[in-house]
Amino acid sequence: MIAYGRVLAAALAVCVTFVFASAETGSPRRPKVLFLHSAAPFPANVADVLNNLQGSGVFEVVDQHDGAASTPTLTTLKQYDAVLVTNDSPWSDRDALGNVLSQYVDAGYGVVQTAFTTAGNAGSDLGGTWTASYNCITFGPSTGGVASLGTVAVPQHLTMMGVQTFSCGT
Repeated sequence: MIAYGRVLAAALAVCVTFVFASAETGSPRRPKVLFLHSAAPFPANVADVLNNLQGSGVFEVVDQHDGAASTPTLTTLKQYDAVLVTNDSPWSDRDALGNVLSQYVDAGYGVVQTAFTTAGNAGSDLGGTWTASYNCITFGPSTGGVASLGTVAVPQHLTMMGVQTFSCGT
Protein backbone atom coordinates (compact mmCIF):
# COMPACT_ATOMS: atom_id res chain seq x y z
CA MET A 1 0.00 0.00 0.00
CA ILE A 2 2.97 2.36 -0.35
CA ALA A 3 1.38 3.91 -3.45
CA TYR A 4 -1.71 4.70 -1.33
CA GLY A 5 0.17 7.13 0.88
CA ARG A 6 2.08 8.70 -1.99
CA VAL A 7 -1.12 9.37 -3.92
CA LEU A 8 -2.81 10.96 -0.91
CA ALA A 9 0.26 12.99 -0.03
CA ALA A 10 0.59 14.21 -3.61
CA ALA A 11 -3.08 15.15 -3.79
CA LEU A 12 -2.85 17.20 -0.62
CA ALA A 13 0.44 18.82 -1.62
CA VAL A 14 -1.06 19.92 -4.94
CA CYS A 15 -4.05 21.42 -3.19
CA VAL A 16 -2.10 23.47 -0.66
CA THR A 17 0.90 24.63 -2.69
CA PHE A 18 0.15 28.31 -2.29
CA VAL A 19 2.23 30.33 0.19
CA PHE A 20 0.74 30.99 3.61
CA ALA A 21 1.63 34.29 5.24
CA SER A 22 1.98 34.62 8.98
CA ALA A 23 -0.30 37.36 10.30
CA GLU A 24 2.35 38.49 12.77
CA THR A 25 5.38 38.75 10.50
CA GLY A 26 4.12 38.52 6.94
CA SER A 27 6.71 35.81 6.36
CA PRO A 28 5.88 32.60 4.50
CA ARG A 29 4.95 29.58 6.54
CA ARG A 30 4.21 25.99 5.74
CA PRO A 31 0.58 24.84 6.04
CA LYS A 32 -0.79 22.76 8.90
CA VAL A 33 -2.81 19.75 7.77
CA LEU A 34 -5.05 17.14 9.35
CA PHE A 35 -5.39 13.62 7.97
CA LEU A 36 -9.02 12.75 8.77
CA HIS A 37 -9.63 9.06 8.18
CA SER A 38 -11.61 6.03 9.24
CA ALA A 39 -8.74 3.72 8.46
CA ALA A 40 -7.70 2.73 12.00
CA PRO A 41 -8.29 -0.97 11.17
CA PHE A 42 -5.46 -0.50 8.65
CA PRO A 43 -2.65 1.09 10.71
CA ALA A 44 -0.06 0.53 7.98
CA ASN A 45 -2.14 2.65 5.58
CA VAL A 46 -2.50 5.44 8.16
CA ALA A 47 1.24 5.35 8.90
CA ASP A 48 2.05 5.36 5.18
CA VAL A 49 0.02 8.52 4.56
CA LEU A 50 1.38 10.29 7.65
CA ASN A 51 4.97 9.35 6.81
CA ASN A 52 4.61 10.59 3.23
CA LEU A 53 3.02 13.87 4.28
CA GLN A 54 5.57 14.48 7.04
CA GLY A 55 8.47 13.36 4.87
CA SER A 56 7.55 15.74 2.07
CA GLY A 57 8.83 18.72 4.06
CA VAL A 58 5.93 20.77 2.69
CA PHE A 59 3.89 20.89 5.90
CA GLU A 60 4.59 22.50 9.26
CA VAL A 61 2.22 20.16 11.10
CA VAL A 62 0.67 16.84 10.08
CA ASP A 63 -1.82 15.37 12.53
CA GLN A 64 -4.46 12.66 12.28
CA HIS A 65 -7.99 12.11 13.54
CA ASP A 66 -9.92 8.82 13.41
CA GLY A 67 -13.35 9.79 12.08
CA ALA A 68 -14.70 6.31 12.79
CA ALA A 69 -14.21 6.97 16.49
CA SER A 70 -15.49 10.56 16.64
CA THR A 71 -16.27 13.67 14.60
CA PRO A 72 -13.85 16.57 15.00
CA THR A 73 -15.29 19.92 16.03
CA LEU A 74 -15.09 23.03 13.88
CA THR A 75 -12.75 24.53 16.50
CA THR A 76 -10.41 21.54 16.06
CA LEU A 77 -10.52 21.76 12.26
CA LYS A 78 -9.75 25.49 12.29
CA GLN A 79 -6.34 24.70 13.77
CA TYR A 80 -5.40 23.44 10.28
CA ASP A 81 -5.17 25.07 6.86
CA ALA A 82 -6.45 21.97 5.10
CA VAL A 83 -7.91 18.56 5.85
CA LEU A 84 -7.22 15.41 3.83
CA VAL A 85 -10.27 13.14 4.10
CA THR A 86 -10.32 9.41 3.32
CA ASN A 87 -11.88 6.31 4.75
CA ASP A 88 -11.82 2.56 4.69
CA SER A 89 -14.78 2.03 7.02
CA PRO A 90 -17.90 4.02 7.97
CA TRP A 91 -17.66 7.31 9.85
CA SER A 92 -18.88 7.58 13.43
CA ASP A 93 -21.54 10.03 12.15
CA ARG A 94 -21.41 10.83 8.42
CA ASP A 95 -24.00 13.62 8.72
CA ALA A 96 -22.20 15.39 11.58
CA LEU A 97 -18.92 15.05 9.67
CA GLY A 98 -20.45 16.47 6.49
CA ASN A 99 -21.93 19.35 8.48
CA VAL A 100 -18.65 20.31 10.16
CA LEU A 101 -16.62 19.95 6.93
CA SER A 102 -19.05 22.18 5.00
CA GLN A 103 -18.80 24.80 7.77
CA TYR A 104 -14.99 24.53 7.59
CA VAL A 105 -14.99 25.11 3.82
CA ASP A 106 -17.49 27.96 4.15
CA ALA A 107 -15.08 29.57 6.63
CA GLY A 108 -12.39 29.61 3.92
CA TYR A 109 -10.42 26.44 4.66
CA GLY A 110 -9.60 23.56 2.29
CA VAL A 111 -10.81 19.97 2.16
CA VAL A 112 -9.22 17.35 -0.09
CA GLN A 113 -11.48 14.35 -0.64
CA THR A 114 -10.12 10.96 -1.60
CA ALA A 115 -11.34 7.43 -2.08
CA PHE A 116 -14.75 6.45 -0.75
CA THR A 117 -15.70 9.86 0.66
CA THR A 118 -17.98 10.48 -2.30
CA ALA A 119 -19.50 7.07 -3.03
CA GLY A 120 -18.82 3.45 -2.40
CA ASN A 121 -19.34 1.63 0.88
CA ALA A 122 -22.56 2.33 2.76
CA GLY A 123 -22.04 5.11 5.30
CA SER A 124 -18.63 6.04 3.96
CA ASP A 125 -19.60 9.12 1.97
CA LEU A 126 -20.05 12.53 3.57
CA GLY A 127 -23.60 13.43 4.58
CA GLY A 128 -25.43 16.29 6.21
CA THR A 129 -24.88 19.66 4.55
CA TRP A 130 -21.93 18.36 2.51
CA THR A 131 -23.38 18.30 -1.01
CA ALA A 132 -21.93 17.81 -4.48
CA SER A 133 -21.50 21.60 -4.71
CA TYR A 134 -18.43 21.21 -2.48
CA ASN A 135 -16.74 18.86 -4.96
CA CYS A 136 -14.50 20.20 -7.75
CA ILE A 137 -14.75 16.85 -9.55
CA THR A 138 -17.94 14.98 -10.43
CA PHE A 139 -17.60 11.63 -8.71
CA GLY A 140 -19.05 8.32 -9.75
CA PRO A 141 -18.75 4.70 -8.79
CA SER A 142 -15.36 3.18 -8.05
CA THR A 143 -13.61 1.47 -10.90
CA GLY A 144 -10.67 -0.89 -11.19
CA GLY A 145 -7.93 -0.98 -13.78
CA VAL A 146 -7.34 1.86 -16.19
CA ALA A 147 -9.55 4.87 -15.51
CA SER A 148 -9.73 8.49 -16.57
CA LEU A 149 -9.73 11.67 -14.51
CA GLY A 150 -13.43 12.01 -15.29
CA THR A 151 -15.39 15.19 -15.79
CA VAL A 152 -13.86 18.17 -14.05
CA ALA A 153 -16.87 20.15 -12.88
CA VAL A 154 -14.95 23.36 -12.10
CA PRO A 155 -11.89 23.40 -14.39
CA GLN A 156 -11.01 26.98 -13.38
CA HIS A 157 -10.70 25.94 -9.71
CA LEU A 158 -7.19 26.69 -8.41
CA THR A 159 -6.49 23.02 -7.66
CA MET A 160 -7.50 21.91 -11.16
CA MET A 161 -5.77 24.57 -13.31
CA GLY A 162 -3.44 22.90 -15.76
CA VAL A 163 -4.39 19.37 -14.65
CA GLN A 164 -4.85 17.15 -17.70
CA THR A 165 -4.21 13.71 -16.23
CA PHE A 166 -3.72 12.07 -12.86
CA SER A 167 -2.08 8.71 -12.27
CA CYS A 168 -2.37 6.69 -9.09
CA GLY A 169 0.55 4.51 -10.09
CA THR A 170 0.34 0.79 -10.67
